[in-house]
Amino acid sequence: MRRSGRVGADFGLAESERVAFEAQLKLDQRLHREAIRMAYEAMLQAAKALIRAEQPDVPEDAAALVEAFRRLFYDTRRFFDPYAAGSSPSTCLQPTMQVRWKATKISARRRVEEAQLFIEARMPSMHEEPHDPSIRRPNPS
Repeated sequence: MRRSGRVGADFGLAESERVAFEAQLKLDQRLHREAIRMAYEAMLQAAKALIRAEQPDVPEDAAALVEAFRRLFYDTRRFFDPYAAGSSPSTCLQPTMQVRWKATKISARRRVEEAQLFIEARMPSMHEEPHDPSIRRPNPS
């Protein structure tokens, strides 16, 4: 990862943490739909920051952003939790507002927690070099 890219990623990740915190505040205020929207926004912001550290052109479209994140971090296993049973970033980053379910306290809490975990999980990928095939990592499938 380029040094200048890391600095930009750090700012983007700090912004994603701020948005995740605001999502938690919305959850505490029982504004469930707003909490879900902000949690999703925080995850996209974190993904965008990580991509920006790797390549100068960052997609603005959410679907393209998720695909770029998958290609750069998930497929290379730089962003991988062996305890998450191989869940993919498209699962975490799916646009929840398009899903046909009610924004309940439980669904909002789950989404806010997912955002917080997603942002925390980015730390190893921030400090690793691009995938080295000689390094053995668990298979995500």
